[in-house]
Amino acid sequence: GFIFRIYRISELNLYPDEGVFIFTVKDFLYNNVSVWLSNAWQPPLFSWINSIFVRIFGLNEFSMRVPSAIFGTLTIILVYYLAKLWYGKKQAILAAIIMAVLPVHIIYSRTSFSDVMQAFFLFAAILASELFLRKERKEYLFIFLSGIFFALSFLVKYNSILLWALYWLFILVYPLLKKE
Repeated sequence: GFIFRIYRISELNLYPDEGVFIFTVKDFLYNNVSVWLSNAWQPPLFSWINSIFVRIFGLNEFSMRVPSAIFGTLTIILVYYLAKLWYGKKQAILAAIIMAVLPVHIIYSRTSFSDVMQAFFLFAAILASELFLRKERKEYLFIFLSGIFFALSFLVKYNSILLWALYWLFILVYPLLKKE
């Protein structure tokens, strides 16, 4: 999965929307402008994480896109464990393979957009919640981790709150629909 995402990642020019993030990171690192001010319509975590890679590799397409490739690959692992929890090992392998080769996921994992990072943190929050809900002996560490991962997803993209609310609505309504 990672090879699909990283192969020739720096050869494409930045999309116009990606340019916004590169200017935000540049202002943050080199001009001491707060990410909260320079990119007020987006939360800061995506730019902060990208700033780490810009410090290491310099300000270029590769350094701005590699975090998405890493988080996209890690999302495949989370999809595997979540599908294994819900459906079983065979279905989990199939779900992970589909996620690994899904064109939309590959494309977004090769751009400097915050969507893949948001998906990673949301999947991690859902996995932690599911582990908490399914254990007979409640491990409160899982619900704590779920909250942390949700907060991180919210710090990547504000619409995480809507997706999180939809997940919990499903958790509450599904048992009612299941009863016959």
